[in-house]
Amino acid sequence: MGRSILALLAGFIAEPLLVIAADWVYGRNHPGVFTPDGFVYGTAAVIVLIYVQIINAVSGYITGSIAPRNPVGHALILGIIGFALCVFVSARHWHLEPHWYLLGGVIFAIPSTMLGGYLAQRQPANRPALT
Repeated sequence: MGRSILALLAGFIAEPLLVIAADWVYGRNHPGVFTPDGFVYGTAAVIVLIYVQIINAVSGYITGSIAPRNPVGHALILGIIGFALCVFVSARHWHLEPHWYLLGGVIFAIPSTMLGGYLAQRQPANRPALT
């Protein structure tokens, strides 16, 4: 049970840290892409949506790699938590950002995170799983 909680916490903490880092790098390389309030519009929103889903998969992989068993199941739990947070944030930002961008985050939250768990499950046989 403790290892499962650790796996979920690791993915849950990694997610926002990686998103903040990616947003910072993207914002530094493309000044003005984010509004002063931190919102994104237009084609930049497509790029942000894509890299956030990649980060979702990475956090699912982290969770699945640490999980004592059933990496995809652990990633699913993380994805459900992320889905709930996306619904909450989307409801609050509904009139501030493009609807397709907000819905994309909600729709892909679970599948992208589960993809990471699936990839963690498929670790090569010559690479030992984390114990």
